[in-house]
Amino acid sequence: TISLNASHEGQTLGLPVLGMVPEMAGNRYRANSREEEAFLQLRTRLLMSCPEGQLKTLLVTSPQPRDGKTVVAANLCATMAASGARVVLVDADLRNPALHEWFDLPNRGNGLAQWLQADEDSLEDLLPRLVRATDIPGLSLITTGPLPPDPSFLLSSLRMAAVLDILSEHFDRVVLDSPPVVVAPDAIVLARLVESTLLVLNPDHGSRRMASQAINSLTS
Repeated sequence: TISLNASHEGQTLGLPVLGMVPEMAGNRYRANSREEEAFLQLRTRLLMSCPEGQLKTLLVTSPQPRDGKTVVAANLCATMAASGARVVLVDADLRNPALHEWFDLPNRGNGLAQWLQADEDSLEDLLPRLVRATDIPGLSLITTGPLPPDPSFLLSSLRMAAVLDILSEHFDRVVLDSPPVVVAPDAIVLARLVESTLLVLNPDHGSRRMASQAINSLTS
């Protein structure tokens, strides 16, 4: 198992530990709670880990399902938006999307999958139809839309890089939630396109073997 404790600020499996999030009763942190403080510290340490704090694009993933990556991605984005940044959270899990449920929004109509299949000339024009406002000021969401038959092919296309460039022009932070590393190669593909990757580990659920496998896949 992965042995961590709340005071540990060093490294595990050769990577820095940027934060520890306590077990949450729900999907969202409460104001003035231990959970909120944990996500604020995670946000601060994450930005400090980048040159001059200029983190533009971030991928959030995990070794395996049920590690908590989606909850971490959404709450982390909420703290980023609370600081005044314009943040867009992109559901890049084209296999098992969950962010629309987290924000209680429908996943019908156009989404990331349809955007990646659009003509190159129309990518910029489609942006206003894809970005959805959430109940958190400053935080927008792009859902997956109807799921495609070959997610890895779409995410590895040149259009995905073009989509990230477009989002980076309109938002201060672009955060992607991807499938777990051991489930599909999607996270490995997306990690090449972003500035930083945040790997979410669950000490109670994950194993060192699975975590090491995920790290090797992402860094190879």
